[in-house]
This record gives sequence, structure tokens and C-alpha cells, in this order.
Amino acid sequence: EYLDGTNGATLTEIAVGTSEVWGVNSSTQQVFMYDVLAEKWVQPDPAASLVQIAAGTTANIWGVNAAGELFKLAKGTFMGQSEPETLSLVRVSSGGAGVFVLAKSGNVYKL
Repeated sequence: EYLDGTNGATLTEIAVGTSEVWGVNSSTQQVFMYDVLAEKWVQPDPAASLVQIAAGTTANIWGVNAAGELFKLAKGTFMGQSEPETLSLVRVSSGGAGVFVLAKSGNVYKL
């Protein structure tokens, strides 16, 4: 099944949560969410600028921006996170075992 409707944006990253699918276009850094129940793509936070996204439960949506900073979705807005401090991140992953980040150094950290 083809999930159209990102207004021409090409997704380069996807993550599957409990009731939605998240996508990022790493060139434009736009973030999209496919609401499975409503069957449509939306931009919950049009100001968000991310290159990577991770989805666990609905309360655990995380992202990394081009500068390697960590963000978490809270009340419809991606908010910068102060931990882990001074790390330049390349990836975040969220699941049943918790939230983990991969730093550019290659080190893995659990939040």
C-alpha cells in the first residue's frame, strides 16, 4: 500500500511507533507523521528540523538534527534535550529496552 501525501517531500528516514509512522526528509529536514487511524500524513511540528527520527511508544518520539543535537516530541513540539551533554549524535533509537543514542565517536549511551 502506497502512503502518499507528503506534499512532494521525499522521505529518507522512517520509524514505526505504536500507532503512527514517522518520516524525515534529510535534505529539507522536514518531519512528517503518518496517522494510521486517519490515514494521512501531517507535520505535527512544522518548525522541526531533523535528519533522523526514532519512534517507540507514542510518548517516545525522538530525533537528531544536523548539528547532532537530541530532541524529544513533547505536546506536539520537538524540544531540545540537555542530556547527553556535549555529545555530537548521529542516531537515536527508542524501544522496549529504552532510549539509546549513538555518538559520532562510536560510543553508545542509554538515556
